[in-house]
Amino acid sequence: MRDKNPEDKTTSKKIQEELDELKRTAQLITEQFRKENSKLLNFNQAADYLGLSHSYLYKLTSHKLIPCHRPMHRLYFFKEEIDEWVRRRKE
Repeated sequence: MRDKNPEDKTTSKKIQEELDELKRTAQLITEQFRKENSKLLNFNQAADYLGLSHSYLYKLTSHKLIPCHRPMHRLYFFKEEIDEWVRRRKE
């Protein structure tokens, strides 16, 4: 059995380094996506994000038809929950 060509080892090492870099980039993109989707929206931001009037969004929250949180008597929405709610409604 013969030894591998040194050029093959160098090429293999470069390919592995590029794969490692791609993995790191994919992890960073995934983390950024999670951070963006876990963003907390206030009432006005949620209405703008969904393209809904304030009165209609308030109606949805008062009938508990949309996920929201009410700490200290203010309405807040997690973007991720809103996105999931929109996806479910489209099905």
